[in-house]
Amino acid sequence: MDTLEELEYYCKIEHPVGALMLTGEWGCGKTYLLNEELIKSLKKTHVFLRISLFGVISIDEVKAEVQKKWLNECIKSIDNTGKVTCALNKYVKPLKDVAKNVSEFMPDSVKNIVNGVFSINVLDFVKIENEIGNKKVVLIFDDLERACISKTDLLGCINDYCENLGFSTIIVANEDKIQKGDGNNIEYNEIKEKIVQRTVHHHPEYRSVVTSVIKNMKFESDLYKSFLEEYINEIIVIFSGKTKDGRSLNDFVEKCTKGSFREIDDENKRIQNLLKGRPHNIRSLKCALQDFERVYELLVEYNIPEQNKWLFSFIAFIFSARAGLVKRDEEYGMLLTENNVSILYPGYYNSNYMINGIKTWIIDGEWDKEVINYQMSYVKQRYAATSPLEKAKSNSILNLEEDDMLDGYPKLLNLAYEGKLDLNDYVYLLCNSNDAKKYHINIPKIDWGKVQLGVERKIDELLQSHEEPWHYRVGIDEKSKNDYTDIQWKVYETIEKYSNGELQLFENNRNRFIELMNKDPHKAYEEIRNNRLDCFSDKMAEVTLSTFEQSSNADKNDIIFNTKDIIRAMMYSSEFKGEQTKTALNILKSGLESYLKQHCSSNKNSIAAAHAKRFMQTIDILLAELQK
Repeated sequence: MDTLEELEYYCKIEHPVGALMLTGEWGCGKTYLLNEELIKSLKKTHVFLRISLFGVISIDEVKAEVQKKWLNECIKSIDNTGKVTCALNKYVKPLKDVAKNVSEFMPDSVKNIVNGVFSINVLDFVKIENEIGNKKVVLIFDDLERACISKTDLLGCINDYCENLGFSTIIVANEDKIQKGDGNNIEYNEIKEKIVQRTVHHHPEYRSVVTSVIKNMKFESDLYKSFLEEYINEIIVIFSGKTKDGRSLNDFVEKCTKGSFREIDDENKRIQNLLKGRPHNIRSLKCALQDFERVYELLVEYNIPEQNKWLFSFIAFIFSARAGLVKRDEEYGMLLTENNVSILYPGYYNSNYMINGIKTWIIDGEWDKEVINYQMSYVKQRYAATSPLEKAKSNSILNLEEDDMLDGYPKLLNLAYEGKLDLNDYVYLLCNSNDAKKYHINIPKIDWGKVQLGVERKIDELLQSHEEPWHYRVGIDEKSKNDYTDIQWKVYETIEKYSNGELQLFENNRNRFIELMNKDPHKAYEEIRNNRLDCFSDKMAEVTLSTFEQSSNADKNDIIFNTKDIIRAMMYSSEFKGEQTKTALNILKSGLESYLKQHCSSNKNSIAAAHAKRFMQTIDILLAELQK
């Protein structure tokens, strides 16, 4: 006997000896089963009163809600002559004697049914019965676990309706969320045993649920609805967690094999606990199907193929995110928990069919059109790649043909060394090199020192253009750090510093220094002491030289002192770029040498010459310190 048949059978029992409990995880379709199937099935013979226990704080509140629901159903049962039913008729005279105001709970359409007799005290006169007209009344108490009062007290109240008043009573709950004991009160299981006649565990018929959801949902496009219907079998697998032949998706999850014994054991336990919490929430399914229509329109607009794979990944991500299994970390974004989606939905979730802009929309509710369009353009390039270079640049190493890899990778590396790749291309290069090592794929040898220089050139170009780094958010999980060499990880950290705006901050501070040096050198040094810098740049050296040449001798002395001060402050920073600073100091020293020859050859400029020589000596001291 399936769940619906169990419910129908119970509702038809003339004198039930106890309540029926319908239990199941949140979102598994308990309410859907009652509203869309049971109530419709028995509507000719039964009246169903649904009382939500969500947030109730007293038994009196529950009883009043039952009376309100019952009275409303009485009013709805008025016959075609306009006369009230027998069940309601006996309350009319006493109500007329006390009525002053129409009760607030009454709908506008029925406020005048009995000449305005319903006052706020109407419930004092109502004694509910287990029949309305010729129909049997069934009470449905929903969300037991979400009530704010003792569950044992609630069950005692519900038992009164069932045992003493003869109502068929259905209790809806997620028992996994109910604490089994509450202090000195009677244990939940003990009172449940006395009150509940039968417990029915609801395991939805996933095919009928998914089919019904797609059929009944309203979409903007009929084409999109047809698209969903085409892949209904795959949607059922994702929703149910079982393949068409009945195998659990758990069977396809790879166990952890890397790390120490304890790390492996802890990770495998984490995976098992994660799999136990795979969600089957109907509301999440509806949200996923409704929201993906927006993504689908974008895929059509950009002529992106394999739209079904984007759908599968999207649904899997929505399910995981709404269940709290994908979260944004302040430092690492979603990288640390996104792996959960791959574990929960092996073969259906693939990060190649999701972009960061859509993930952000799901997690934060922000649809950033500019970001999403940029990232979707990049995806289009990947699909449109025809030459070996384009394929090597935009595809996973595992998706390349051998000839394309052998022909395309040398050209790709030349671009990388020259700083002519996008920053996310460099991250893909890192990931592909790691996969090549992991799967023993022979790719051309990569000089990561040259790659680092190429990244720095690219970042410098971006900094000079003042382009915001919002779209460079391709990342590597911090947990994977040990898979990379120190120089490889340095490349990635350099990209990350640009991506999170840190390098842009340094560039802005350098530009601010240069701007102020041309206007007010004293203010420039005063302000720069409170700002972060990672190096003394060539342009900073040039403006320092120019300002020194034009300053009074008193100001020259300050420039020497302040320049030494800010450079030494930089040297204690973990971000300090010593080589760049040495280059800039040599530029400054060379400029001072020219200044001495051209402007200080006569005795008239002997003081200025002394300052210039002292400045050069200071630079030599700094360069010596940088050599250590």
